[in-house]
This record gives sequence, structure tokens and C-alpha cells, in this order.
Amino acid sequence: MENKGSTEGILPTHSGSQSYFRGILSTLRETPTSTYLSLGINLVCSIGIIFVNKLVFFHYKFPYGISLTALHFITTAIGMFICANLKLFEIKWIHFMSVLKLSLAFCLFVVLNNLSLQYNSVGFYQLLKTLTTPVIILIQWWYYNITFKREILGSLVMILVGVGLGSVTDLQFNLFGCVIALIGVVCTSFYQIWTGTMQKDLNADSFQLLFFQAPVSAVILLFGVIPILERPVDLLNYEWSQGLVLSIAVTCLFAFFVNLSIFLIIGKTSAITYNVFGHFKLTIIIIGHFTLFGSPVVMKQVVGVLFTLVGIFLYTYLKLLPSTPKNDEFVERSFVWIVVVNIFMIFCVLWFSVDPQL
Repeated sequence: MENKGSTEGILPTHSGSQSYFRGILSTLRETPTSTYLSLGINLVCSIGIIFVNKLVFFHYKFPYGISLTALHFITTAIGMFICANLKLFEIKWIHFMSVLKLSLAFCLFVVLNNLSLQYNSVGFYQLLKTLTTPVIILIQWWYYNITFKREILGSLVMILVGVGLGSVTDLQFNLFGCVIALIGVVCTSFYQIWTGTMQKDLNADSFQLLFFQAPVSAVILLFGVIPILERPVDLLNYEWSQGLVLSIAVTCLFAFFVNLSIFLIIGKTSAITYNVFGHFKLTIIIIGHFTLFGSPVVMKQVVGVLFTLVGIFLYTYLKLLPSTPKNDEFVERSFVWIVVVNIFMIFCVLWFSVDPQL
């Protein structure tokens, strides 16, 4: 049984800043362009959180990654509480076991990804992350009877090969690290799939689902994960500087919009589309390293970025193309060229493998 409630009157809602905040989030939830706005916010905030997290971990040498993730979800829970108070959505009570399943999948992929980075090289970690897309396809085919057109699959191959060329460098790993990374990929895949399927199955929108998932995930991390993998006493005794506190506050604000936009994007599109968008963000970051930070231009990365962008353009075009007899015939004819391009890309991969200095 489902009940509805609200938090009316707990917080004042008439200030100018709250009205501005309410306007942004109302646009995210209600307007026809909300999907594009969600993609834009996710792009900006995801890139922002990456660079601020680097500041936290490398400049201030803050070693508590899981604790930082818990702070992100505490902030998200508070943000969703404020959204409910601003009447941006009506709270819909969801069965606890459904929320727990989603939260456990999230916490497992956070923990396993952290362990993967400890036991594997960054290059191998990045390579395994690209497997999320094919694993989602397999899970959706096996458990949900969802299939994809061969042209869509061809565009995804382009993207994955391009991402592999553009981002994967050293490949150092051990058996335990490899197993941990693979389990992490499966957990990530289920988390992203369930983020979409649960919104439909529970008839709950992104706001209503995240309202419960965020605090449950935060509690699991705080009381079930951090005491095992991080020492809470060391965290309490840590020397907190003003710059570190400010940087963490900025990452928490970014995290709220990232978490909310993920739910919105997957809810309005699909887990695969969100993955494709994630690969697009990675190419933006690689290009940013070349143009903004003066990183040396590596031919393999340039080719990888170009392949990825071509694949993303093709995937987007195929998804947005109206289904008419004429268009369907055009798409079927284009499959031959998609195969030709993928064969060319495989030759490029072999070429760069022979001469990794390129």
C-alpha cells in the first residue's frame, strides 16, 4: 500500500534564494526541455566535482574517499528534503526493501570501485568501467527481454573502442583486483538499470525515489562501510583546514545536482543513454587536459576521442530519428558502413598496440 505525505511548514519558503532554487528545480522536473537541462547540469557538475575532488584528495591530501561519498549523500538527502518542503514534488512512500536494494547496489559499487583502484592500475580501472555498457545490454536482454537494433549496437562499439583508445594507458592488475573490478561493474550496471526500472515499476519520479534512496545510502555508508574500511576516529582527529572544508562543501553541492540529474536522465531516457553521455563527459575531460592544462597531445588519445565522438553522434542520431519506412530503410543500409568503420577502428587498435609510443 502507498501513502502520501508532505513536509509543509517545516521550512520557510518565501525568500528570494529559495524562489530561485525552486525555479531551477521546477524546470528540471516539469518542462519539455528538462532532459536537455538535466544533461547540461550533469555535464557541468560532473566535471566540476572531478576537479574539486582532485583538489581535496591531492592538494589537501584528504584520504577518506568513502566518507566524502557519505557526505555527498547526506547533502543530497538534505537537498531532497528542502525540495519536498518547497513542494517541488509530493512525497510518495515507497516500500523499504525496494529502496534498500537500490541503496545496497550503490554502496557496493562505491566500495568495489575504491578497492579496484587500490589493487589495479588506473588504466585497467578505466578499461573495466567501459564494460558497464555491454554488461547493461546483457542484463537488459537476459532479465528484461530488452533488445537493441544492430545499428545502435554498432554505434556503441565505436564509442567503447574510442573510449578505450582515448583513456586507457597502463594495464596492471592482479586476479583479486580483477574479480573485485568485475563485480563492481555488475553492481554499477544493476544500480543504473534499477534507477530507471524502479521509477516505472513504483510509479515514482526521480525526486520521489531519490528522496528515500539518498538517506538510506548515507546510513549504510556511515554505519556499515566506513567503520570497516576507514577509521572514524582518525576522521574525527583529522586536521581540518578552512580551504579543505570549503572544497568539500563545493563537492557536496555539485554531488546533489549530479545525483539528481542522474536519476532524471535515466528516468527520462535509459541506462544506456546515460552511459553514452558518461563517455561524452570523459572525452570533454580529455580534451580539457589538452587545451586547458597543456597536457602533451598523444595521437592515440586524439584518435580515440574522434572515434568516441563519431559513435556518440551516430547513437544520438539513430535514437532521435523518427521511425518511418523511409528512415528504417536508410538505417538498415547504413549498417554496412557502420561495420566498415568498426573494422577500421579495430585495425587502429592493433596498430597502436604494436607501437604504444604513438
